[in-house]
Amino acid sequence: MALWSFWLVGCASDDATTGPDPSVDPDEKVAIHVSAGFVTTRAADDHWDTLDSIGISMFQPGNREVIDGSFNREYITPGGNGTFTPANSATTIYFPQDGSQVAFKAYYPYWPALSADNMDYPVSVTNQSNLPRIDLMTSEHVSGTSRSTPNVVLRFHHRLSKLVFNIKFEEEYFTLEGGSLMIKGMKTQGSYKLYEDVLTVDQSSTADISVPLTVASDSLTGRAIVLPREAADGIDFVITTSTGEVFTARMDDDLDLESGYRYIFTIYLRKTGVSTIRTTIEDWIEGRTSDLEAS
Repeated sequence: MALWSFWLVGCASDDATTGPDPSVDPDEKVAIHVSAGFVTTRAADDHWDTLDSIGISMFQPGNREVIDGSFNREYITPGGNGTFTPANSATTIYFPQDGSQVAFKAYYPYWPALSADNMDYPVSVTNQSNLPRIDLMTSEHVSGTSRSTPNVVLRFHHRLSKLVFNIKFEEEYFTLEGGSLMIKGMKTQGSYKLYEDVLTVDQSSTADISVPLTVASDSLTGRAIVLPREAADGIDFVITTSTGEVFTARMDDDLDLESGYRYIFTIYLRKTGVSTIRTTIEDWIEGRTSDLEAS
């Protein structure tokens, strides 16, 4: 996957009724139908990639009782076009044949070792080399659908925070190629309860986060996905040029990093060693804009 919200588009009826649909053969197994489109953007781009996969579970409405063993079934989009199908025939989810209503919960990216006992999903943002693989998203619970309404609607939300960096050099003294960016002071590990949508951060997991940078005309650009955090001091962005100059810019101490938001930091470097940061906050949702300086 090259992705704050997107939809698995369907048309589940709001007034679905319990009981078999007389138009459906009671002996016929009816599989769920899943397709996906985008409301805003994903971690890196606004499209699915070939073989992107999600995990889907089918529960009794209102509780965590798994129906027919349909837990953490892998669904993929073979052509990257947003149409999701079972990863193989064994992962197909079928509605109960008695017509009873069910509920669904889904998440991305798919993790085969998920346990039905607690549905705790391990979260780590230490390695930023493949953003989609750490861009945790979960869907809202969806209930009130049955074999007579096989198109399931699932709305997903990003559960972590996204940082975008634009590093600009205010003098020709600097060269763009070979620069590096390190985030210092952030927690990097945690656990996410998929059923309850609750993130628990490991408070002992503070570690440096290396952000991959690319050259874009007159600036260096980088993207990172990090754990949400309440405003506090101690977060530094350390930029090192290819010739060894080191610049430290401090993130504003009153800046919350909220789940599902994108924070755009434009950092200006000068030969004097003073850097200015302009921060824009957007929804990944609608947001606010703030300015700050660091040296």
